[in-house]
Amino acid sequence: MNTIFIEAEKKETAECFFLKAIMAKYFPEVEYELIYMDGVGNLFNEANMNLLRSKTAEGSNCIAILDSDTIAKGWGYAKRKSDIEKKQQQKGVTFPFFLYPDNSSDGDVEHLMEKLARPRDASDGRVQAGTGVYRGDFPE
Repeated sequence: MNTIFIEAEKKETAECFFLKAIMAKYFPEVEYELIYMDGVGNLFNEANMNLLRSKTAEGSNCIAILDSDTIAKGWGYAKRKSDIEKKQQQKGVTFPFFLYPDNSSDGDVEHLMEKLARPRDASDGRVQAGTGVYRGDFPE
């Protein structure tokens, strides 16, 4: 079993639907459980740390998937990564984590979903042909 801790508050969020679609398409044979944390700030709360420890003890692979957010929001990739690593040391836990949008840039799951839904042509900035998204002007 795999346990994925995510920022979402509940299962009816875009992040949840996105992750479920990715898992179904690319990892259909993988058993997993989503844990809804209701915000990245709750990752290291007592309840989630107890759950992470018990799931790990049961043999589950645990990962946290979180927004790196932006510098404008007071975070960004480097700061978020550093904060998580520092808190892991303080709590005496280790687990892998992935920071949206690509585990190296500032942003969030919405940035990733937009890039996947609206690929751009580098030459003119318009949506690429063949992506299923209308590219030209609407006929009169």
